[in-house]
Amino acid sequence: MPKVDIGEDEVEALAIYLFDVGRKIVKEHGVKIYPTYQEALEVAKRENKIVMVEGFITYCRGCIKMDREVFIDDRVKKALERDFVVTKINVLREKLPLGLKSLGTPSFYFITSDGKRVIDQIVGTGTVDEFLELLEDIRDSLKRGEFYK
Repeated sequence: MPKVDIGEDEVEALAIYLFDVGRKIVKEHGVKIYPTYQEALEVAKRENKIVMVEGFITYCRGCIKMDREVFIDDRVKKALERDFVVTKINVLREKLPLGLKSLGTPSFYFITSDGKRVIDQIVGTGTVDEFLELLEDIRDSLKRGEFYK
């Protein structure tokens, strides 16, 4: 492979381009993300759905992986749209609801539709199948009345 000499400006421009392309793909093909926790909670109350808050930071590799590989999967989108309302919180800029503390990124906090109880909280990435299993476990925990302690 021939050696290519490029400067910092070109590397930065390429990185920004690739990051923006990924963001556009996620926006066009990913699950609906409500811009604030309050908006997500209002929809969850109205539709009797679980609120899923993703705690993230902008350049978290695991967060980007989940967005680009898991949340654009049709099965994941269908499961989330059926039973969940999704929002994201940048844990460096905003506080998590209910006094929750960041577990790291990405982290996922599942909250009852009335906004009063945490069903569970999880940190880390996974595959599509693992995430689908997690969503099923969250639904089952809510049905059994089992909440995070």
